[in-house]
This record gives sequence, C-alpha cells and structure tokens, in this order.
Amino acid sequence: MNVINELLHESDDNLSFYFHQSEDYQTKNLQNATRYIPNSAGLYLVFSEKTTLGDHSHLTYTINNKEYELCYFGKAGGTTKQGKLLAQGLNGRINNVVSDRSLNLKDIKRAKYWNIIMQNHDIDKFYVRCIQIVEPQNNEDEIYFELDSKNLKYPLMNKYRGRK
Repeated sequence: MNVINELLHESDDNLSFYFHQSEDYQTKNLQNATRYIPNSAGLYLVFSEKTTLGDHSHLTYTINNKEYELCYFGKAGGTTKQGKLLAQGLNGRINNVVSDRSLNLKDIKRAKYWNIIMQNHDIDKFYVRCIQIVEPQNNEDEIYFELDSKNLKYPLMNKYRGRK
C-alpha cells in the first residue's frame, strides 16, 4: 500500500523493536523491548516475518532485505477532531490494554494479546516499527481509506471500520 510504503521510507529504523512469543513475562518483555520508544504521537506498524494470512500481497513489505507481512497498524497521540490533545503516546499505547470481541478478550495487556495471536497463527516474533507523526489520525485514515476503496483485506489484528 502506498501510504505505508511512504511511511516506512521516511521513518527511522531506530524506532523499532522485536517482540518474541513467550510463555512467561510477556508484559515485562514488551516493556523492556519498548524502553527506547518515546511517548510521542505517531503510528506503529506490527509485522510478522512469516506470511500468516495467505496470498495478500498488499500486506507484504520488504524491510531491511526481509519479507514481512503487516499484521496491524495503529495510532497513538495526536489530537481529537474537537482539538483535544491526546496524552498517550507510542510507548503508552503499545504497553496499554486491548480488547478483541472475536476472541472474547476484554482489557487484556497488549503483550498477552500479542502472545495469544502469535500462538494462534504460529508466529515466532513481531517486528514493530514506530513512526513519530504529529497528527497520526490523518495517516491512519489514509490507510483505512486505501484498504476500503480497493476492497482489500485488513491486516490480521485490525478491526473493520464500517465495512462488512
């Protein structure tokens, strides 16, 4: 997808980390992996090294000479449509909780959630790339628009927004 290719091209690989599947200490492992990720506004892109969803070439990216499949994209921080500043930045957002109705999970730490997803899809690790952006909502909207306008499958962990 064009939007993500542009973001990857413009971003700094120093704001990335790996999260490994593990049986123990998932939350502590994620906190440790994100210790250098700032708590500023931006997008985070979660990739797996293994193709988990079949042939969805629109979700495949080459990063540092390796093939990855986009499993999730999300935003952190920025401002609301009413102009209110969102304080939770990348580090806080990544280390917060998530819910997933399809798995009957409510307010589970993201590290534990990622571990469940990885176990369910035979993924050893995630590569997470963080991109500092002042207004990440615009970029997230562009990604959703590109997927929706071309009727493309969403990444594994993204929820559908208004599209059946």
